[in-house]
Amino acid sequence: MAGQKGNHMARSPKSVGHRYAVYAAKMNTGTDYATPAFLLARDEHLRAFAQEAAYSETYTIKAKMVMDAAAVTTALYPMYLAFNHGMGKLVKKYTGESLRVAAADLIARFVGSGLNQTVLETIRTQAWGVGAPTP
Repeated sequence: MAGQKGNHMARSPKSVGHRYAVYAAKMNTGTDYATPAFLLARDEHLRAFAQEAAYSETYTIKAKMVMDAAAVTTALYPMYLAFNHGMGKLVKKYTGESLRVAAADLIARFVGSGLNQTVLETIRTQAWGVGAPTP
């Protein structure tokens, strides 16, 4: 392409190894970018990403265990995992009763999309440890 510089890689899955490779490709040990501060910041970023990936993977596995126990068809897995992802966002944003109400709203939205309410409530309770809102 005209005006495009460098060798641009296609976007690949975001893994710790991929991110490290991208940083390593950008870093030239003969430049100012290889300063100890840069390397420390890079390593801290990769550690934080690895922790977030492990956190996400843990709750995804818990949700899949609930789905397997409920005999959910694999065709519906993406929608249930989208609910699980939404729960992850809510857990980071709210606490207490606010979290329980927001989770109930999320369940209502996914039930409206055709998912089983009991399975969604089980994911909420068993995978995330969030109870039902108080009446």
